[in-house]
Amino acid sequence: DKKNIYLVAKKNSKNIAIIRYDINKSIAETSIIIDTSCRGRGLGKKILKRSENFIKQKLILTARVNLANKPSFKIFRSNDYKILSLYKKIYTLYKIF
Repeated sequence: DKKNIYLVAKKNSKNIAIIRYDINKSIAETSIIIDTSCRGRGLGKKILKRSENFIKQKLILTARVNLANKPSFKIFRSNDYKILSLYKKIYTLYKIF
């Protein structure tokens, strides 16, 4: 039942981001890594939004973000992820897709 989807964002043939969806039945945990040279430009929001086009089924998307990682938190919140909880300095966010 579990599958993983890895998507790589490229700019000028250079890998600038990796998004992973770990799908288990109707829930997909989402994670994103942006190349340090590309951070702070708003690319994370666009890349995350575009990556959702590759998800072909109805899912609940989740993400866990460290309280101190404000840029990552901003990326998910700007893509309509809602706060489910904050526990031990980790936000759990979700989006019904």
